[in-house]
Amino acid sequence: MSPARDDPNIIDVLTEEVTETKGVMQSAVVLITGINDRVTAGIAAARAGDFTRLTALEADLQSGKEGLAAAVAANQGDPSTPGDIAITNAGWDENQRALSKPGAFASYTHDVNYVFIPNSGTGINADVAVAIGSKPSDDTIILDGSIGAGANGMTDIGGVIRKVTPEIAMRARSARRR
Repeated sequence: MSPARDDPNIIDVLTEEVTETKGVMQSAVVLITGINDRVTAGIAAARAGDFTRLTALEADLQSGKEGLAAAVAANQGDPSTPGDIAITNAGWDENQRALSKPGAFASYTHDVNYVFIPNSGTGINADVAVAIGSKPSDDTIILDGSIGAGANGMTDIGGVIRKVTPEIAMRARSARRR
């Protein structure tokens, strides 16, 4: 039943609905813009033959797509990627390929379809997905490749642990072993 035009609350109800819809649309625009940026960067990486970067962008694009689908399904417009685990101020040991921080990996259950994507820290190769090889403890994960030799011994490493498709995880593993 639609509210009567002379109902004094109709303006408040409609204003609230418009404001909610506007928020959802703004979040969708942010997500779509991010996906477009990833596709553009992926095309450039493919043309340059940078398959390591392409793999990371593909993982990022997949999570962006999943984020958009979740936002639409929830009708919230939430741009976060479901399931990401944010890591900040972790230490990196290049020789052991170990990322460490007390308790930082407690909520992560090891699965071969997860990657670590570094996005901050001294000496890292930013935004390059590196497959996670193992989780010896809640304090440490072992990666299948390097996040950057210049990061060795640094304790300011940040990034996200993200679940990706098996195909992307396999490419992340093989790209790091070349």
